[in-house]
Amino acid sequence: MSDDFEEGGILDPKEEPIVLRPGLYRVQYSHYETYPSRGKYKDKIGLWFQLLEPTEYAGRLIPRYFNVDWVGKPFGRGGKFKPSRRGKFFRFYIGLFGAPERPDRLPIRGKFGRFIWHARIDLVASDAEGEPIPDETFYSVVRDIHPFFGDGGQPKSTLNSTAFPPERIPTSLEPSPKLLQSTPNPDDIPF
Repeated sequence: MSDDFEEGGILDPKEEPIVLRPGLYRVQYSHYETYPSRGKYKDKIGLWFQLLEPTEYAGRLIPRYFNVDWVGKPFGRGGKFKPSRRGKFFRFYIGLFGAPERPDRLPIRGKFGRFIWHARIDLVASDAEGEPIPDETFYSVVRDIHPFFGDGGQPKSTLNSTAFPPERIPTSLEPSPKLLQSTPNPDDIPF
């Protein structure tokens, strides 16, 4: 047996996390997945966005995770879930699109899939308990999204769809104070 290999877990090179400098990047919606709870953590959904820039990462997927009340079988891509009306996902959704036409349904693909987005991407440098993680395990996640505006001043659509609801167009793309507190100093990022 070679000294270079020990029996144990095998890392999938396709699952290597993306590590980007915190900032705004253009993305488009890809899909969502559901994840059942494990131990003390809640059920989750992950909205997956495809990076359009920077070009070396174009096409790679980056997530935005939310806790939800319940996920149903089959788990994974396109699974069923129930968000809390008081939870972050519901507030995130309502903040972007307004109240849904039917209170028992939240269209995902039909809403997120219509537009190109500016995603505020942050670097994860600590675990759920706030403890620092090794530099080699840093990864990037989507913290927030806003519509990307084309030359005509309207949000850029991926389809021939209606314009983004004007009352949902943000007046500023400035980061929230909470995000600024959680974003590491770019000079401290090891790349």
